[in-house]
Amino acid sequence: MACSGGDDGGGNTPSGGSEYLDGEIKMSDNTTAILSINASQNCQWVITWSDSGIQSVSPTTGRGSREVTIKLEENPSFKSERSMIIRLSNVSETILRPMTITQPKSTEYVKLTPSSLPDFSNAGGYQDITITSNTTWNVSASKDWVKCSVDKDGNNARVRITVDPNTDKEEREAVVEFKGEVVVEKLTIKQEGNTATTFSVLQITEVTKNGAVVKFSYDAGSSVTSYGVCYAKIDNPDLSNALGNVSEVGTSKQWTASLTLTGLEPNSVYYVRAYVITAMGTQYSESQSFTTASGWPGGDDNVTPNI
Repeated sequence: MACSGGDDGGGNTPSGGSEYLDGEIKMSDNTTAILSINASQNCQWVITWSDSGIQSVSPTTGRGSREVTIKLEENPSFKSERSMIIRLSNVSETILRPMTITQPKSTEYVKLTPSSLPDFSNAGGYQDITITSNTTWNVSASKDWVKCSVDKDGNNARVRITVDPNTDKEEREAVVEFKGEVVVEKLTIKQEGNTATTFSVLQITEVTKNGAVVKFSYDAGSSVTSYGVCYAKIDNPDLSNALGNVSEVGTSKQWTASLTLTGLEPNSVYYVRAYVITAMGTQYSESQSFTTASGWPGGDDNVTPNI
């Protein structure tokens, strides 16, 4: 930039010059930066600016050609780029030449690890997600059967996603949304329906005057915590009214069991049902009856099961 309109205030009449602090600079990223710019003017000059984002300029005054250092702050905005203007002028500011510095917007991220989840069983459960982010964010679920608890450390966090048991036969789906200032990450939650447990026909064998063996298979809709048989002298017994029950701990959805009943009375009719206990509750098989052997000598040979 050349001074004009008389001398430069220092008794010198300018005769032309060259400009370097001029035009536009586009930064490649939004981070802090240090620029070295040549300010060249054949008179006393001054640099001014008013935009935020410029941390400092040094020197701000000079004569002739000088190297000027400009320190830029990071552009924190995730929505727009930022333009800053620096002006080079003579000391009376009658001659202005702007230079524009443009920084791109910040790249916002909310990273989920893992980024997807396997389907939940109808028993429900929970899964932990690790969040890595450079922005503030919030989390919400589209369905009330999905709960989110957050343990934050700055913008990073551990999020526990808890899914309630599904008592309906149909599978269901929800979306968990992690929303920053601009970016939105979504996690789809799927849960299987509650399929009723099926039982094979009970096989009652080895009936004596005081006991019997009950064999059955089951195919449960969710993981089993225990299974067994209950028995009584009334039809359709359950665990609340049975004379007794025999149970085993189990975790498999499918199993074949063989359980022995003891302590029965001779020559008596008993009703027995198999059952499984899952997170969905207790489910029973059809009721089946048998008659223990009589108590007289040799009576164990006169059994009448399944009557």
